[in-house]
Amino acid sequence: MPPVNSPEYLAWYSQYQAYLADWYYQQQRMQQQQQLQQHQMQLQQALSATSMPMPAVPKRPESTVSSNQFHAPTAQSIASTTQSELKAKASQFLPSARSKPAFIPVKPAAKTVFEPAAEPAKAEAAIVEPAAQRPRYPDSLKKYVTRVFATCTKENRDAVEKQLKELLGKIEAKNALYDTDWEKMPLPSFCNPEPEARATPDLRKALSSSSPAASASAATPSKSSKKRKKFSLDEVEERGKDSEADATAADSLSHLPAAQREAELRRREDRSRRFREAQEAERARQRQKKRDHHRAREAALAFAATDGGNPDVIDWDEHTIVGVATALEKSYLRLTSAPDPSTVRPLPVLRRTLVLLGRKWRTEQNYTYICDQFKSLRQDLTVQRIKNEFTVKVYEAHARIALEKGDIGEYNQCQAQLKELYKLGIPGCVDEFLGYRILYMVYTLNRTDQVKMLAELTNSEKQGDGVRHALSVRAAVAAGDYFRFFRLYHAAPSMSVYLMDFFVERERVKALRVLCRAYRPTVAVARLAHLLGWVYPDDSPEYEPEAVEACRRWLAEAGAPMIPAPASGTGGGGSDAAAMMLDCRAAAGVFAARLSSLMKVDIKGQIH
Repeated sequence: MPPVNSPEYLAWYSQYQAYLADWYYQQQRMQQQQQLQQHQMQLQQALSATSMPMPAVPKRPESTVSSNQFHAPTAQSIASTTQSELKAKASQFLPSARSKPAFIPVKPAAKTVFEPAAEPAKAEAAIVEPAAQRPRYPDSLKKYVTRVFATCTKENRDAVEKQLKELLGKIEAKNALYDTDWEKMPLPSFCNPEPEARATPDLRKALSSSSPAASASAATPSKSSKKRKKFSLDEVEERGKDSEADATAADSLSHLPAAQREAELRRREDRSRRFREAQEAERARQRQKKRDHHRAREAALAFAATDGGNPDVIDWDEHTIVGVATALEKSYLRLTSAPDPSTVRPLPVLRRTLVLLGRKWRTEQNYTYICDQFKSLRQDLTVQRIKNEFTVKVYEAHARIALEKGDIGEYNQCQAQLKELYKLGIPGCVDEFLGYRILYMVYTLNRTDQVKMLAELTNSEKQGDGVRHALSVRAAVAAGDYFRFFRLYHAAPSMSVYLMDFFVERERVKALRVLCRAYRPTVAVARLAHLLGWVYPDDSPEYEPEAVEACRRWLAEAGAPMIPAPASGTGGGGSDAAAMMLDCRAAAGVFAARLSSLMKVDIKGQIH
């Protein structure tokens, strides 16, 4: 074996490289020949089905060099040969200038469609001739594209580019870019005879990238060339889509006559002007709102600087809102953002609103409207942090109206706020609403809060009429003294009777369970009317039959079994209701089930 750097080794290595290159080239040609034969068989089968003659395919010239003629030279043969002889032998393996290149870049084979009318010479040339010999797009196509864009206008450039893209896509799909006579190809329909534009930079760049120089530079392996995609019509397609989406009004009306185009443009301009005016009005309204807010804030700060703050606001600071609205009535809306001073009524306006609501309640008795107005009034007081005697007056008025209409939920909200206001030392009807609070706890069976509240009561608070009555009711309920309970129900002060109405039925059912065990087997309905609060000692005799009838109807609605009284029975007033007797044995189970249903709590924490 000669040394590596010797001339003999270099000559042998050159022969070996030439052998490998030629062998690889022969393999590529054999593979192409096999693909051609496969397509020829498919075409023959398709033509036999349609009874068409098979076009003649010329025979390929046999290669002058066979792959089995090549033998890799050994070191012994090289050592026995002179340098000149080695060069002569190596020259026969080197490709000549007229022969094919030793290396052909391999690309994914595209599906070839053979047409019957195609010339065999062209088909063979397409296989034998490497793709790197010619650019992607012919020069005649480049000239045609330049001529197309030179004859189109700015208005219809997008439409022309769209037509050109479709035309090139169809022809390229048929592999007929070089077979088409681009000199005689008619221009797209949107092109004008007078040139007003030139080819777009994107399209020029795309076409220039298909030149041989660009192809040669792209064949050089580099980091950037691996990421760059091979040019097709993708850039033109994407640009056409963007242009279609961003087309202006004038471009979209270019196909209309001049008169219609002018009318449509005027109509669009009028609509655009109306939109601009609406936006300006909205911006002006927002600016006015900001000015009102700033003016109210400046007024509040100036008042605080002179008088030391708002006396109606206990926790006043610089962030306190002062309303500027003047409307007396306002619907309630739950706040979802910071309150706007332009929609909040100040304290003087709220005072007039309360007078108006009191007058409307006395004349109209529309609770839905009154409740909505009171809630908006309370909201304006809350956002302005107003806590004074007027605030207490508003909550007390709303609580009384809610009690009168049986709205226990709204009453509970008002009494919760009144409790906090009373703790601040603001005067009001403390005794009245303290008694209502005790009765509400009796109704809800909240024994924990009852004990806590009783421990907090002072001796002076226990002396009030409302608190003293409420404590008596609580003691009667706790002891099961139904007789005393109904006497207190009859003598309830202020509006305590409205709160007792919520649990008087429950106490009657509890009392009937005791009476059914005590009066077995029967008890007169007239007697029950006296014991359960329908008839009182100070009632007139004319009222007693009506009260006994009301007791009988209540028992019937509750499902209590009743039987007629015996002829010798001692009825209460001689009426039909007084002659009825309650079957205590059968009614015990009815009242037990009735009592369990009255102890259920709803979603608001209220008991029915």
